[in-house]
Amino acid sequence: MSSHELEDWRSVLAWDPCEKEMKKAEEIKAAARESLEHLEDKDLCFFTEKLPPSETWRLFPYFRDSVCYLDIETTGLGKGLDYTTVATIYDGHDIQVFTHGKNMDDLPEALENYKICVTFNGKCFDLPFLRSEFGRDFPLCQIDLRYVFASLGMKGGLKKLEKYFGISRGEWTDLDGYAAVILWNWYENGMKGALETLTAYNILDTVDLEKLMCLAYNLKVREECGGDELLLDMPNEVDIPYAPNPAVIRKALAVTHRAGGYY
Repeated sequence: MSSHELEDWRSVLAWDPCEKEMKKAEEIKAAARESLEHLEDKDLCFFTEKLPPSETWRLFPYFRDSVCYLDIETTGLGKGLDYTTVATIYDGHDIQVFTHGKNMDDLPEALENYKICVTFNGKCFDLPFLRSEFGRDFPLCQIDLRYVFASLGMKGGLKKLEKYFGISRGEWTDLDGYAAVILWNWYENGMKGALETLTAYNILDTVDLEKLMCLAYNLKVREECGGDELLLDMPNEVDIPYAPNPAVIRKALAVTHRAGGYY
C-alpha cells in the first residue's frame, strides 16, 4: 500500500511503507493512533483545537447523539441594549423554545446537555451574542455551516442555500431577520399572533439546520471520497408546534419589502 492509497486512520496503521517513507510514516502513524484514541474517548476538545471551521463537519457522524441545532432571534445586531427575543434548540428529536421574559434564562443550562452546536453564522453572531448577553462562555464545539458551505464554493445566507437545495418555506419564504425584529415589536405592542409567528419562524430556521448539515456532510464526502457508501440519510420532516398567522406574515413581508430588508 502506498501513501496515496491511505483513506482513513486505520488504513494508516496498516500501512507498510517503503524505506524512503519510513520516517514520515512513523509520524503519521503516531498521529493516527492518537486521533483514534481521542475519538474512542469522545474527546471533542482534541479535534476542535486541530480542525479549522471549514473542516468541523468531519465530527458530525461520530458525535451526532451529542449535537444540538441552535438559532436565535434578537432585537438587533448586539449593540447597546439588544437582547435575544426567541431561541430554539433542536437535537433531531425534541424542540426547546426559549422566549425573552418567560424562560430565556434556562437557555444556558439547556446547552450544557450537548457537546456540539450546529449553527449558521453562529461562530460570528449567535454564540458571541449569547456570551455577551449571559456573561458566560458556552464550552461547545461549533459546526458553523457558513464556513462548511463556503469551502464548497457556496456563499450566501441560510435562505439562499435553502432555495438552492429546494427546501421550501411556503408562504413565509421571504421572512428575514428584519421581519423577526418587527414581529417582536408587534408582540410587545399586543398584536395577536405575532409571537406565535416569530416562534414558528425561529423553529423552522433551527430544524432546517439538520437538513443543511446532512447535505453539507454528504457533499464533502463526495468531494473527498467520490462514493456514496458513507452518505447520510436526510432527516424526516419536523412538525412545527406553533402555528404562524398568515395575516401577520403578509403584513411583515409588506413592511420588510418596503424597507429593503435588514440582515
